[in-house]
Amino acid sequence: MADTAPSIHPEFPRWYAEIDVTGDEARRSSRAAAVAAASSAVDSDLIECLARIAFKSRTQPNPASRQSFLEALQGADATFPSTGNDRELQIMAASTLADLMHNGGEFGAEAALVVATSSFAGLRKTDLPMNLDAMARQSLVTIANQLRKRPNATSLTSSVKVDSEAAIASLKSEHSHQTGSVRL
Repeated sequence: MADTAPSIHPEFPRWYAEIDVTGDEARRSSRAAAVAAASSAVDSDLIECLARIAFKSRTQPNPASRQSFLEALQGADATFPSTGNDRELQIMAASTLADLMHNGGEFGAEAALVVATSSFAGLRKTDLPMNLDAMARQSLVTIANQLRKRPNATSLTSSVKVDSEAAIASLKSEHSHQTGSVRL
């Protein structure tokens, strides 16, 4: 499966096994590729849509975003049905959110924030095979730790060129016009 979807969360086979009782490895691999495709086609609207599907929100996801998610899934897995599979769609949406958080980056951080707020810090329970809230909190901790580290000063370079002689001359000229004397 790692060959068909290299960015997929390593726990995906266990999560998908909840709805795929046949154990069809080809189907599971194509679904994993579909999650990877959805993860790579993500934007902010799609993240909101994924959360609404995963958490079974009373407010329906934006129809255009839902269609975009289905198209991403079906683009990688032509056998993925577009209707009559609410539970499978819920697990695929949750798996896509988990994959985004696992892989990090800008959309991974956004997914973690959306999941953390959607779950009301763990108070909103779902019947998903993964704990999205715990994943979101761990992702946010990881991001915070990465951002907290000071950059290595030797690796920083400045592209600003300063002509110190011209700057000093300008300061002297400006100061002499204001006070009539120069003391620099």
